Amino acid sequence: MKKLATVIISMAFGISAYAHTPVEKSAQSAQNLSDVYQLAKKNNASYMASEATFQSTQQNVPIALGQLLPIVDVGYVGQGNYTSAPGTDSTTGLEKRTKYFTQAPSVTVAQALFNWSAWGGYSYSVYQAKADAISFAEAQQNLILNTSQAYFEILQQQDNLAYARANESWNKELLNQNEEKYKVGLAAITDVQATKAQYEQSVASTVQAENDLATAYASLAQITGQKISSVQKLSDKFPFDKPKPASMKEWLNIALKQNLSVVQSQYLLQSSEAGVSAAWGLFIPNATLNANATRTLNYQNPNNTAGSNTAYANVTVAWNVLNGGADYATVKQSQYNKEAARYNLLEAERATESSLKTAYLNVITDISQVEAYKQAVISAQASVDAMKASYEVGTSTIVDLLRQQQQLFEAQQQYSQAKYAYINDLLTLKQVAGVLSYQDVDAINKWLTTMHTSKQSSSNMQASQKKTASSGIYKDVIEQ
Repeated sequence: MKKLATVIISMAFGISAYAHTPVEKSAQSAQNLSDVYQLAKKNNASYMASEATFQSTQQNVPIALGQLLPIVDVGYVGQGNYTSAPGTDSTTGLEKRTKYFTQAPSVTVAQALFNWSAWGGYSYSVYQAKADAISFAEAQQNLILNTSQAYFEILQQQDNLAYARANESWNKELLNQNEEKYKVGLAAITDVQATKAQYEQSVASTVQAENDLATAYASLAQITGQKISSVQKLSDKFPFDKPKPASMKEWLNIALKQNLSVVQSQYLLQSSEAGVSAAWGLFIPNATLNANATRTLNYQNPNNTAGSNTAYANVTVAWNVLNGGADYATVKQSQYNKEAARYNLLEAERATESSLKTAYLNVITDISQVEAYKQAVISAQASVDAMKASYEVGTSTIVDLLRQQQQLFEAQQQYSQAKYAYINDLLTLKQVAGVLSYQDVDAINKWLTTMHTSKQSSSNMQASQKKTASSGIYKDVIEQ
């Protein structure tokens, strides 16, 4: 447990230093996940607020320790004196009057010899500081996850826009063909109307995809604090492997030891136990060592300055016998707080176990879905090719062809969603296990490529509108 505490607190300080390393690239060139992540760590308002809060709460430890260390007060008294007495001065013949100045610098020292309540308060602040450090570590993990999710949301919406525009181009070409056939009497008006309706729907889907992509970029800009103009695409060779370790039981054992909510609850339970000890200290006598030294100087006689030194040392023992029942209520309150902390730890462990199982199964499901939807795209493409050939020879209707084309479009969207869901769910699994770090960002970043860079501008997608309704129109998508 102590080893884990050291790791967690080192993470809180070490990653903070990593967060403030200079970012050499501007937002315009920050195209990969690591660059975007560093921008987020430098500019994200929520993260910076968490860091400031963490630094603030860490000061509670030296504040509490100050109750156990010597207290030194330096005092100074400067006094002007004036006296008058009846009678006359033999020299001047005037009333006797005296003016003079005195000063008395002093040093007072107090040291707690025994203060059980203060010791308990110090222990409480130490465990509370560790719990606060966990809160900052949670903020770091949340930033990793939120940045990654926003990044891959852009890639998914970019894929959806590519599919939507290719689908629009396909329907546009088919509409043009049917209109030409209708003019020469080779197609019915119902075929033209059905094709036109499908085309208008594909145009609406393209507009929606463009809006979704713009929204995704806006969400990432909110996290990074700067506008991102382009991001790198995920490599086609990205491995959709099973999580390591491959056993759910091993993941669960890791999570119950390192999940940040569980660890934080353990520290809060320890701090509440220290709080009970501090409360009982209210009934125990306190002993304090006091010492004082004073130098008094009297300037009444200008020819001879009078001075005196005084010093003392004593031990004060104070015992709070009765405080109107408030101390007893304080003890009861701290005991109830301890009981609540114990149940909160139990709930954190149960919630972690449930979340871990769900996260692990989601990753396993994602792996199967990636393969399934990839095959579905290949199958749907082949079906569109076959259905188009059947329609041209009159054995299938235009409705059958349009339905098959719509199925291909949906399969492509599902395949794209499954790819990025795998990455997000894998990061979520590591977060639940308490092992998510910026090293996971760097590991994913190695699979990003500058080829086919995804840009916020739609200029790189204009060519897709010029494609014909050939069987190879989606082959570049299938190969992914």
